[in-house]
Amino acid sequence: MGVSGMPMHLHFCSNCATRTHGFVDAIEGFILLPIGVFEDSRKFKPKKEIFGDHGLDWLTNDGFIRESFGEATVMERLMALM
Repeated sequence: MGVSGMPMHLHFCSNCATRTHGFVDAIEGFILLPIGVFEDSRKFKPKKEIFGDHGLDWLTNDGFIRESFGEATVMERLMALM
């Protein structure tokens, strides 16, 4: 269940159980991709984040994050990421 109260559908690799992708019912066509599924994830530099107030204390903004949303329950915030 996502924070919107609507279902999330997470998919996993049948061989190693790694999460591969997910879908949320709250936004049609929105696909969740864990950064670890990319061969070279170092080339991706995030500009926006959601759930920023739930981050680990040791994670810091290296200057790339321009917008941070504490909660993603408002549709406009999620749409801003697309």
